[in-house]
Amino acid sequence: MTPVEAQAVLDQVTDIARRAGAIALRYYRGDVADMQAERKSDSSWVTCADRAVEQAVRDELERAFPHDSQLGEEMGRRGMLDAKRVWVIDPIDGTTNFVHRMPIWCIAIGLMEAGEPVLGVLYQPVTNEMFKGAVGLGAWLNGEPLRVWDDRTPWQRTDPIAFSPHLMQAKLRFPAAIRPRCLGSAQMHFAMVASGACRGGMWQGDYLWDIVAGAALVLAAGGRITNLAGFNPNLAALLDGRVCDEGIIACGEHSLDVMRDAARPVVGERW
Repeated sequence: MTPVEAQAVLDQVTDIARRAGAIALRYYRGDVADMQAERKSDSSWVTCADRAVEQAVRDELERAFPHDSQLGEEMGRRGMLDAKRVWVIDPIDGTTNFVHRMPIWCIAIGLMEAGEPVLGVLYQPVTNEMFKGAVGLGAWLNGEPLRVWDDRTPWQRTDPIAFSPHLMQAKLRFPAAIRPRCLGSAQMHFAMVASGACRGGMWQGDYLWDIVAGAALVLAAGGRITNLAGFNPNLAALLDGRVCDEGIIACGEHSLDVMRDAARPVVGERW
């Protein structure tokens, strides 16, 4: 996409995310009496709000971009399997927080083009925070530019690092005894890295819908996305719904070596 095209698409998707957020808020605030929360086979929560939001997002994306494919957490793949562009949707990332009325959750809409994340929108309706960005165009939070934390200052134990639950107990080797943060939403972790609130983030055991929008946002904010070994991740391999075992690192360029070295006990000898 040219910058002009990317801006037009980003504006459209931002509007879609905002309307989807309004649907989710009706359930979150109790305007809809019963959100019908239930456990999926992996023990994670799903609610009728997840399904309603995903259906609304899918319908709008299909009208706006009829030749693109879609992959959503609750409704799977739609469209041609060999489509160059795939929209990846997490209708409510952080459903456990949502069910328990904790305000850290978001609507995540990401675009993969030729297997790479190129555009992402994360909308946190409770706080009305709209994170959006496109690679080569830039990233913003409610209109203010975003930039990853990318200085060379020595690592301190107070530097926030976002971790997925799978990595909270891992024996990671950082140059300081950092205090990990787990917010209950993989996508909001990416948002914190893109905004410079976290020095970096590390994920393992997530699915493509947990990754694409946030990864595109970090890239748009000048950051790096790699696997735990420091190489480019094969995200296209996750289009069949498999879990991201190779893991993800998101950070600024000058933090990548530290993040990669810290992950060595996790990746072991595989790399």
